[in-house]
Order: sequence, then C-alpha cells, then structure tokens
Amino acid sequence: MILKWIMDALAAVFDAFLSLLSAITPPVPGFFASLPGYVSAISGYMTGTAVWVPWDLTLSVIGLWAVSVIAALSIRIVRMAVSLFTGGGGGAA
Repeated sequence: MILKWIMDALAAVFDAFLSLLSAITPPVPGFFASLPGYVSAISGYMTGTAVWVPWDLTLSVIGLWAVSVIAALSIRIVRMAVSLFTGGGGGAA
C-alpha cells in the first residue's frame, strides 16, 4: 500500500516534470501513467515464491544497500566540492 502510494507519487512527479517540458518532448507514454498497475501485477506473480525466497528480508537488504550507496556517493560529491574550494585536500583522489 505504501509502495503503491510512492509509485503513484513518483509517476505524478515525473508526469508533472515532463508536462513542463511539453514544448520539446513528445507526449508521455501510457505505460508510465499506469506503472503502479504493472508493479502490482508483478508483485502478485511473485507472491507464491515467498516460500523459497524471503522477500521481506531481500527487499530490506536491497534498500539498505541502496541507501548506503547513495550516502557514499553523497559524501564523495561533498568531499570533491570542498576540495575545489580549498585547493586540494584529497577529495578527488
């Protein structure tokens, strides 16, 4: 339910962003507008595999990994930006 809301919100933000660029972009394809339908269909197909694969744990591990990668990249970008202002300092190494 929360994932569906997140997907709806992301689809709406994406649609709004593309509508701002409507002069230079083609119309948004229909499958982007109904993306949560595809996600729920795939989720329905995967429900029976929970016996063999612990999906809750798998999604938690993937989420933790994604947050870790985003945090590492953010720290790296900040270090690089700081090294530009300080004339070096190891951020770009």
